[in-house]
Amino acid sequence: MNLFIQGIGIIGIIMGVLAYQCNEHKKILCYRIMNELCFAVQYALLGAYAGCSINLVVCIRNLLFQKAVEQNKNTSLLILFFCVIFILTTYLTWPGPSGFIIIATKVISTLAFGNKNPKQLRILNLLSGVLWLLYNITIRSYTGVFCELLSIFSIVIAVIRFDRVSFHQKNIAKYE
Repeated sequence: MNLFIQGIGIIGIIMGVLAYQCNEHKKILCYRIMNELCFAVQYALLGAYAGCSINLVVCIRNLLFQKAVEQNKNTSLLILFFCVIFILTTYLTWPGPSGFIIIATKVISTLAFGNKNPKQLRILNLLSGVLWLLYNITIRSYTGVFCELLSIFSIVIAVIRFDRVSFHQKNIAKYE
């Protein structure tokens, strides 16, 4: 059974890594929805109900952000709404001190995914990933730990690929 549970996490890992190698908000969120859903199932099977419930809320959040950004709508109210939901959900499923990690992680990622700018999304998720890594260590989700390490690595690669290149292109354009 443990092998099956960790296998679900491996599928989540693949989706998480693919997400940050996209440079479009919609594609990033699509892969992240699949990633979060896999880990919601894994956390439920591990008995980590706070992580499971949070990840299910994240799937809904990402769908709503995807639609709002597509329609060029302001996401401020959605950001506020989901930050409150994450605090309440964590309180209702309080896992102990690791609950503070869950709240901080999901508030930061909500700010990230509610942002239309993929560069800012990646930078905020770098911080969120480090915190979620700590949560996965505390609940012994080994594929979750591996996923966060790969996601952090993927974000760094994406920053180099997309953000550093665009920074240099802007500077070169100034001098032409």
